[in-house]
Amino acid sequence: MILVLLLLFSYAFPEELSPTILLKYRNILYNYEKVKALYELNNFHPIWIKAPTFSSSERIKRLIEESRFDGLNPEDYEFTLSDDPIKNDLTITDRLISLSYDLYYGKIDPARFYRRWSIPKKEDRVLQILMEIIREDRIESLLDELRPKYEGYSNLRDYLKEYYRIEKMGGWQRIEAKKTLKLGVKDDSVVSLRKRLCITGDLKSCDASDVFDEGLEKAVKAFQERHGLKEDGIVGRATLKELNVPVEDRILQIKLNLEKFRWLPQKTENPFILVNIPSFDLYLIKDEKVIIHSPVIVGKFYEKAYRPTPMLYSKIDQITLNPYWYVPKMIAVEDLLPKIKKDPYYIIKEDMKVYLGQREINPLTINWNSVKPENFNFRLVQNPGEKNALGRIKFSFPNPFGVYLHDTPHRGLFKFEKRAFSSGCIRVEKAFELASYLLNMNSEELRSAIESGETRHIKLKRPMPIYVLYFTAFVRNSRLYLWDDLYGYDRIIAKDFERRKVRW
Repeated sequence: MILVLLLLFSYAFPEELSPTILLKYRNILYNYEKVKALYELNNFHPIWIKAPTFSSSERIKRLIEESRFDGLNPEDYEFTLSDDPIKNDLTITDRLISLSYDLYYGKIDPARFYRRWSIPKKEDRVLQILMEIIREDRIESLLDELRPKYEGYSNLRDYLKEYYRIEKMGGWQRIEAKKTLKLGVKDDSVVSLRKRLCITGDLKSCDASDVFDEGLEKAVKAFQERHGLKEDGIVGRATLKELNVPVEDRILQIKLNLEKFRWLPQKTENPFILVNIPSFDLYLIKDEKVIIHSPVIVGKFYEKAYRPTPMLYSKIDQITLNPYWYVPKMIAVEDLLPKIKKDPYYIIKEDMKVYLGQREINPLTINWNSVKPENFNFRLVQNPGEKNALGRIKFSFPNPFGVYLHDTPHRGLFKFEKRAFSSGCIRVEKAFELASYLLNMNSEELRSAIESGETRHIKLKRPMPIYVLYFTAFVRNSRLYLWDDLYGYDRIIAKDFERRKVRW
């Protein structure tokens, strides 16, 4: 290092790194245009080599190493010093710009990967922030300045540190259970189960007993809750599968979800609604507190009926009481037509009407067996009422996907842990409570309006921001929750996230 420093200062270093000089080094820079813009903000003066001491490089290397706990890969930003001081100044700047943009926006542009993505990109202030930090000689604060300010991000970052610690200690061993483990069972695999649950803090009393007792049952239930499983305290196939996911895979899962925070705006409005697709949850949040929490039903993920709920940002601007359901053609053709062919009275039983253009048609006069998807020219409309697929309440918000929140008459579906039954729209269990809050109506007033049977379209005086997101790892009540990758999105982005090299 001393030799390198002597070599550095033995070279005559220009007072300015003009655009002409920068152009000579273009082929070694990942972010040439941004590097040039940053030096322009600095009047093309050198940034690092002319510092009072050359300790800047060591400070930056420590900063780069710390980015590991933000879920980034420090190796992506590494640099080595040469005997060319101009190259060193530019290379350090270039790697720091890469780190800054990756931390601010994320390594991946979600719009490149998700066809159903409509969340606005935040304003680019990265170079201005970086220049302020450089001028004030407080480079150590760069990560704090640029990382997301959400409490959820900070909490998830803490868990990443913890899981790195667990990995360093050897992770957890695979549980080889030859039978179902439940209360009263005595087996060697119970000892492994205890060790596994102790490592992640689900089991507080960590002894080596081979008997499945009530304390262990409680710990298994806690683990099941955190992983979206049925909370029965029994280690069957599904629970064992989640227990045996390696710590390395969980670390990647946390890193991917830290990345998703970077795709969001700098801050959310207050209050706002958050729908998280993989956990099947809706939250109405005000002043960082959950006002309403409701289970939801989201889009299907089955191979033959893949209708995912899109990720989006919008504002709920209208609530409809006793809505009509204008059946989308895809649903009419793929879901309803087979039922109608089987039972021509299906439309009548479901209180629907059939239209050809603007003219209503008696469904019993149609030869449904001759109707095929390619010549299906009808419109199906379901009347308001108990059978209406939207229930009694519909929450509308502008979006390019034609989705909305709504009530449902099929209340029994909310008892399932994995609730992917819709065609993309979001069914809300507590639709009545949510509507009462948004409309500022008391329960009696709202119930009376619904029971009147009248269809009412009510514009909200203050539209409610709504985010529909896809987090498979999230911290809630200081506990880490890990959910299935319902639509396989994590698998898609993991390939590029790990491989790199996407540059903003």
